[in-house]
Amino acid sequence: MKKLVILAALFICVNSAYAAGDISKITNGKIENVRIDNDGKGIIRFNKDILNITSCADEYYHSAFSFNVNTPGSQAIYSMALTAKAADQPIMAYGTGSCSEYSNKVESIDILIIQ
Repeated sequence: MKKLVILAALFICVNSAYAAGDISKITNGKIENVRIDNDGKGIIRFNKDILNITSCADEYYHSAFSFNVNTPGSQAIYSMALTAKAADQPIMAYGTGSCSEYSNKVESIDILIIQ
């Protein structure tokens, strides 16, 4: 029961942060292309700029999020990105606020949702 209460509180805090608009996000976007490098790092480029993009992102990448398929979560994001691109489905995505994969270039993706 204690774990459930903690999980619910965490969920509320995370949703509040996303709703506040301080987090990088894109809504009703489409995936233009998906890039993957031989080290497992990749970039998802969208058809429009990301709102509230972090300051570590280079201007050229204001319509992109990065990921690393060497982690299970990013493997799922990569798969979802390919699915959304192939089906031409709109997406929603949120960033982490940091540029982990490509320092001072591309913001890392946190959540990808096919709409």
